[in-house]
Amino acid sequence: MNHRREGVRTPRRLVPRVAPLAAGCLVLLAGMQTPAADDGPRLESSVQRLSYMIGLQVGQSLRQQGLHEIDTAALAAALNDVFQDHPPRLTLEEMQAAQAAFQAERAAQQGREATDNLAAGEAFFASNASNEGVEQTSDGLQYRVLRAGEGATPTAEDRVVVHYRGRLLDGTEFDSSYGRGEPTEFMLGAVIPGWQAALQRMQVGARWEVWIPAELAYGERGAGGAIGPNQALHFEIELLEIKPKG
Repeated sequence: MNHRREGVRTPRRLVPRVAPLAAGCLVLLAGMQTPAADDGPRLESSVQRLSYMIGLQVGQSLRQQGLHEIDTAALAAALNDVFQDHPPRLTLEEMQAAQAAFQAERAAQQGREATDNLAAGEAFFASNASNEGVEQTSDGLQYRVLRAGEGATPTAEDRVVVHYRGRLLDGTEFDSSYGRGEPTEFMLGAVIPGWQAALQRMQVGARWEVWIPAELAYGERGAGGAIGPNQALHFEIELLEIKPKG
């Protein structure tokens, strides 16, 4: 479940061991269309196929970190230089300057996105508050009860089992336990404040539509490439079970 405070899951290492790599690539390929034929390598030998698998994992890792501007030809040239024992084509000073320039440009872009997203969120919440059935808490969380529950409500110390679907305000879906075909279980105190605030008001069996302002979600940092800085989030949450303590 990827709505924890630290953000969307990302691999802990850039190129993991072969067995986890293969498993990760199978997950990745499951959501991809049949690749189009091109003039690249035929991927017939085990080394070619392993190399391609590593490339998939590296590419997916970079995209999850929000790096969409990578020049794949330059990346391939660097890999080739390393494995062919060629000297680097850039000096250390040139690489440091390139990194600094990229980081400065990216920070400026994120600043613009953060400002735009915050304004869009504020406008949405002001409008949404007047829609039928929408309630708003003192900290700015908005929700609508789609189905009432009964019985207990969880505390921050409880484990809960939920089904959920997460979208941006423009309708883009970024995560769904429904899509994976199974609910998720987690410690309520480990997730973003907006989830804690909503679920501690829900009874078992309840199903809510929830709108979370950026300050109760991922704030200015965002979460990987899926959730930008200061983006408000829209969830459908169904509380299935509260796990007993101990």
